Amino acid sequence: MRFGTKKVLLAVHAGRSREGAVSYAVELASRMNLSLVLMLVSSGKSSPKAQDAVERLWIEGVMKQCQEHGVSVELFIGTGPLCEEVLRFVTTDPSTEFVVMELSDVTTAPGPAEAAMENLQRLGEEFEGEVLLVSSRGSILRLKDVSCKNILKRR
Repeated sequence: MRFGTKKVLLAVHAGRSREGAVSYAVELASRMNLSLVLMLVSSGKSSPKAQDAVERLWIEGVMKQCQEHGVSVELFIGTGPLCEEVLRFVTTDPSTEFVVMELSDVTTAPGPAEAAMENLQRLGEEFEGEVLLVSSRGSILRLKDVSCKNILKRR
């Protein structure tokens, strides 16, 4: 059973372009009257101050977009592999209904392809909601509809 306000988790790597996933997640939250959690995940390496300023501006832009669509938003900062951080979040917050990620964030994850595949597969198996991957062309893939191996072949 799920409690509390239902949510869309938008999980993105810090420092990467991800406007397709942002637009989709905000529209989804707006249409379904859900709140949005913006999860910004970094590798754990400290970034230069100029990059921090760029990230701050980007976050402010996302917050403004949410405000314009009437979507409440929370910010969550994570450090580590993207899918691991997402899995950790959704297992501790059962009100998460959807996870939205840029396909490129999954397919270009640092480290061995096998580790990325295992993390993505675990997320698909352990998360009860929908994992939605947004491609650079704007198409949406449901993780339940595709094989992790086929997704990671795009690496």
